[in-house]
Amino acid sequence: MKCRNIIKNSSGSYDIVWFGKVSNSPAEKIDNYVTNQEAVAKSLTQRLSVIKTELWYDINHGLPLFDKIRNKAIFDAAIINIINGHDAVKSIISYTSKVDQITHQYEYTCVIDTIYNKSITLSSYYQI
Repeated sequence: MKCRNIIKNSSGSYDIVWFGKVSNSPAEKIDNYVTNQEAVAKSLTQRLSVIKTELWYDINHGLPLFDKIRNKAIFDAAIINIINGHDAVKSIISYTSKVDQITHQYEYTCVIDTIYNKSITLSSYYQI
């Protein structure tokens, strides 16, 4: 399965998701964390990367990429449910998706309004 996540922040630039080390030393400058709408985007990216049955403690959580019945409406509902379930999401401003029957890819783009009064754009595709 291929999975790619693109995060476009409010300034128009694109972010790469990575994790840095955490330091307890006050002398060391810590600049590997995000706040506000960037944190919402990173958190949603992680939540949208979970495949259904991947979490042993909640097997029904995640995207149903390997279910027997796979169609656009099921993927749309799962992704919208995950996004709306985030505490820092006020609403989904726009949501578009499509399934390419030749390459068997589901692709979506959505604009999300956060509690920080800034919108973020998430876009991903999944090989199905």
